[in-house]
Amino acid sequence: MYIIPLIAISETLRLDPGTISSVKGHEVLTLRRSVLPILHLDRLLNVPQDQNQNGDKYVVVVTVADKRLGLVVSSLLGQAETVVKPLGQALGKVKYFAGATLRGDGRVSLILDVSQILESGIDDIGAVA
Repeated sequence: MYIIPLIAISETLRLDPGTISSVKGHEVLTLRRSVLPILHLDRLLNVPQDQNQNGDKYVVVVTVADKRLGLVVSSLLGQAETVVKPLGQALGKVKYFAGATLRGDGRVSLILDVSQILESGIDDIGAVA
């Protein structure tokens, strides 16, 4: 489970696999007459794909400044107030993460660094964005 800062989220939607197309070898989807580059979060973070019971996938549209990207995720759990704890010097340079938070059940969740993900995704996709 990862946390995406609410301030970076423009919208969320259920992914219809038929709406994904390819531009210059990169996946995109058309959202209200605009081409939106997408990245699969599990692939970006190199973690096993999480399958929810019904197989649905979702797109979290994130925006920082004038850059937009769709992050494909396996489920959405809701909103929660969190306190960000920095990762510390030893882990401070871990790619794609801004910090961590302690959840109500005592487990730790990592907070995504949306700016860094956007930069990475836009660089990979190039002119599509």
